[in-house]
Amino acid sequence: MLVDLCHIQTLRQGDRLYRQNTRVHNIYFVMHGEISLTYNSKMDFTEHLSRGGYLGMTLGEELLFYKRHTYRETAVCLTRDACCLVISAPLLLRLGDDDFVSHGMAAEMHREDMD
Repeated sequence: MLVDLCHIQTLRQGDRLYRQNTRVHNIYFVMHGEISLTYNSKMDFTEHLSRGGYLGMTLGEELLFYKRHTYRETAVCLTRDACCLVISAPLLLRLGDDDFVSHGMAAEMHREDMD
């Protein structure tokens, strides 16, 4: 099972999970707590989602939909603590198709929504 290939990462309020524009090394499944997401555009626009990551959310899925494998936002623990299941990006890619981009209508629609 996929969960057997994951490890658990705990966070405290203010801990950064990852930074925008850094290479995607892991994909995170939020199990407890909330993660804020901040997106800074090249055009001096900042979007802050205080509840961007919460129970059941996946973070780092950019790996599956974009050719450029970098995080599209910065993720920081918002609550007193949080917990995520973590799987390494290279391992996840080895488990399935090496290139998820443009495979099926759902993937294509999701990619268009995110661009």
